[in-house]
Amino acid sequence: MELTKYQLLYIQTVYDDFRENLQWPTFRQVQRKILPTHRDFRVIEVAKSIEDNQAAHFYHNLDSPTTITLKEIHHLPEAEQDLADLLKVIRYSVEKYITEDKERVRVTSEEVSQKWHFDETVIRKIFQLLGLTTGIIGSSSNSLDNKIWSFEVSDSAIDFQDLKSIDDYFERLDERKKSYQASRSSQIADSATIEKIAQADPSDIKAIGVSALELSAGYYNEPLTQS
Repeated sequence: MELTKYQLLYIQTVYDDFRENLQWPTFRQVQRKILPTHRDFRVIEVAKSIEDNQAAHFYHNLDSPTTITLKEIHHLPEAEQDLADLLKVIRYSVEKYITEDKERVRVTSEEVSQKWHFDETVIRKIFQLLGLTTGIIGSSSNSLDNKIWSFEVSDSAIDFQDLKSIDDYFERLDERKKSYQASRSSQIADSATIEKIAQADPSDIKAIGVSALELSAGYYNEPLTQS
């Protein structure tokens, strides 16, 4: 993902503030920091312009918390250790889900802290970074300062086994996204074919037969598309 000067400035400013205050800043706070030196900077527009940033899909005002993704954070050298710590927790969560014989598997800040001797600052950062993941956490609870937290490991965590790096995690996400998009495309095509059959002249047996064959072909090609 190539970033423009202002996109990188946005990501850098958001993450610097997060590391200092251990919470995500608002769009207004970020804009206030950047405006004195870049007077044409419009923080929400910049966020919207970044690929996969949630600002492009949901309404935000200047007092909303900033939106950022793990892929964006990965561009920052100073985030390397934070992402490495996050990866440890992801791998631990996946392994616990697979090996623990319970209907609901939970991970807590206490066990994470004990396992890797993380200090309070790391614990607070990890929980908020976990909030940027997809497919790892389900329901969660936390104290207001994020010093104490727990989450239920999502059933989809099994798709993230044997991660060697955070890049592996991103690759798995991309695979899931492509699979979903292929499935959606097939469903849309099937819906269009069903509509065609519904609107066909009952006396036009040939047209109905062709549409039925299209629907059948889509059904049998679906597993091939997703594999």
